[in-house]
Amino acid sequence: MASVIAAGKSSGKALLVAGCVPQGDRKAAELKGLSLLGVGAIDRVVEAAEAALKGEQLVLLGRRKLPDLDLPKVRRNAHVEIVPLSTGCLGACTYCKTKHARGHLGSYRPEAIVSRVAAAAADPLVREIWLSSEDTGAYGRDIGTNIADLLKRCVAVLPQDGRTMLRLGMTNPPFILEHLDQIAEVLNHPCVFSYLHLPVQSGSDPVLLKMNREYTVEEFQRCADTLLSKVPGLELATDIIVGFPGETDADWSGTMELVGHYCFAHTHISQFYPRPGTPAARMKRVPTQLVKERSRELSRLVETFTGPCAALLGSRQRVWVTDTAADGHHLVGHTKNYTQVLLEPVPGLMGCVVEAEITAASRWSVTGQLVQVVYSPAVGGPTHISNLTAAAAVSLHASSSHSEGSEDGLDEQMLDGGDSHHIGDGSNPSTAAAAAAAPAGDSECCGGICSSSGAV
Repeated sequence: MASVIAAGKSSGKALLVAGCVPQGDRKAAELKGLSLLGVGAIDRVVEAAEAALKGEQLVLLGRRKLPDLDLPKVRRNAHVEIVPLSTGCLGACTYCKTKHARGHLGSYRPEAIVSRVAAAAADPLVREIWLSSEDTGAYGRDIGTNIADLLKRCVAVLPQDGRTMLRLGMTNPPFILEHLDQIAEVLNHPCVFSYLHLPVQSGSDPVLLKMNREYTVEEFQRCADTLLSKVPGLELATDIIVGFPGETDADWSGTMELVGHYCFAHTHISQFYPRPGTPAARMKRVPTQLVKERSRELSRLVETFTGPCAALLGSRQRVWVTDTAADGHHLVGHTKNYTQVLLEPVPGLMGCVVEAEITAASRWSVTGQLVQVVYSPAVGGPTHISNLTAAAAVSLHASSSHSEGSEDGLDEQMLDGGDSHHIGDGSNPSTAAAAAAAPAGDSECCGGICSSSGAV
């Protein structure tokens, strides 16, 4: 963050720092003299931006009620809608700064969340809806409900043709233990990705105790084993902190053994960093060189996992196409278990649901050969591959004509009534094309309210 701020200052740009960083560490030297926007003041972002542009300093870091779910927004990706379930958490991990910024758990009312999901699902361009939170499993414990009941309601408003998929956010083990059967049922639903981010952080009970994670290795295994047995094809992701203070060789062996046993689809590895003001920052650290060696050892192990992708080779998969690959050429989609599929670009293919034959597999993705188009947002249903380009061209032309007829065009659709997600039902190609200009913020830690990752 300090380097980003320094770069902004050196370029002469007006700066506004928002989210968890200023909220959790407002006295940081690099923030001095800058406009700051806290996690509870997102509805005042225009005011804060205008002040920064005028060269004025405006600091809005007070604790307030939950930001409104219906605030106007634009999507970073037109095909992915992110719905925050809550802010804050019930934990008190000794290494984490996020709790300092976001405080105790504050859950949105289920009616508001379901309404947001339904509105996003009605947008013909939205292929994925992410339910996001610092801890999805803890949802509702502060307002007398729970994540299992919410998920049932969300699934009920998804299109029955499967054109829009729900993705569950990160959940810590303690708060889903009592809901494992219901979570498994939801993950088996045809409109829900069979994928779950379940952080373990360490394979050692003594280390987990020092972290104050509030679960044991056995309880994590019970979560993982139950879900894997009840959800065919389920892929799990996890997080590992390498070199937490006091981590012994035996502790580290436990972590390596656990990761090797589950062969997680994604393992997010981070070396311990002492966040100022956290209890862990005062603990005796593991030597830096040893931490680096352990991190490299784990990375080498993870690189050997080929199962999730290799298992799909030669199969035919349904794929939801949502993005462009890092190579700038291929389009990216995901299978039911959220394996990344690379497709050759075809005009009009972005935002479609397709069937593809998997022709190659690597460690992190598979390559697919397009077989058929199950759903095209340009036509509101299935179409022949050869018709994609023509349908997309008609859609864009209709959109252009619509925009010329209104001075504000898309802005009116996005901001009217605060419901920025309900673009249409797919019957009008002009609304589909107009919606393509509506990208969504994306953040694992808070569902788009801030730009922080919520990481260690």
